[in-house]
Amino acid sequence: MKRFSIFLMSTALMVNAAAAVTIGTTMSKKDAFVSILTDNIKAAASGTSGVDLELVIANMDKDTQINQVKTFIEKKVDAIIINAVADEHNEAMQKMAAEANIPLVYVNRQPPQSRFPGPVSVVSCNELVAGRLQMRLMANEVGGKGNVVILNGALSHPAAKARTEGVKEVLKQYPGLSVVHEEDADWNRDNAEQIITGLLNKGTKIDIIAANNDEMAIGAVRAIEKAGLSFDDVMIGGVDATPSAIAEMEAGKIKVTVLQNAAAQGQQSIKNAIAMAEGGYAQEFDWIPWEVVVPSNMEKYK
Repeated sequence: MKRFSIFLMSTALMVNAAAAVTIGTTMSKKDAFVSILTDNIKAAASGTSGVDLELVIANMDKDTQINQVKTFIEKKVDAIIINAVADEHNEAMQKMAAEANIPLVYVNRQPPQSRFPGPVSVVSCNELVAGRLQMRLMANEVGGKGNVVILNGALSHPAAKARTEGVKEVLKQYPGLSVVHEEDADWNRDNAEQIITGLLNKGTKIDIIAANNDEMAIGAVRAIEKAGLSFDDVMIGGVDATPSAIAEMEAGKIKVTVLQNAAAQGQQSIKNAIAMAEGGYAQEFDWIPWEVVVPSNMEKYK
């Protein structure tokens, strides 16, 4: 009887070990925001019993990311989290995962499709809302009048398209605001600085700079500083509420940023991956709310 009991306990331990959920995760790159997101995915996985996480970086290469997903499928992981490099290769990854009956969780970057061949959950923020929130606050601050410059991330990127669309939706409500320049700065601080410097050198009057992310907002800050202009006269807004942007806000140089809650996205992507891996339900479009960060509440975001 004793031997039989020991056998049952050993078998139970083997079953529990086999029941561990393995999640393959491929991240697009290692920039400031994605690094925060990656750290929170790791923390959520390590803080959840019975979860094994395999995480790789695609370094903004579509073929690399496709191969990483293939490798995860060959290893028979239970779920795959994808922070996509681009839009074009999503269908191929979705098809491979569906054929292997492995659920996918997209985190942060929403795929262009609204229908999927297999189980998919998208954990992200509604990018359109970010542009609306950012622009509405700045429009009110300047009394609905002035010249606006829009710094796009990359117009091939769905987040940039949606954020700019949100900005323009609000601008339609303020006939006293005019877009004097709009340009793609590729999410980059140096590019944004060069664009704003070029406009100022031409004598363009700027009252508002609406940047699709904080890195470009900081680039605009550098241009305004070098031109010797007052930040009381130029309102700059970003998106992401990165530590660097909060520091610029504390110095009185950035007036608003919108927090895309990387911690919440990372945690929710792990929760959804586990739920789907275990045959449970996860919301297909799982929106994480934006949070507006301004000088009056920035202390809680430091």
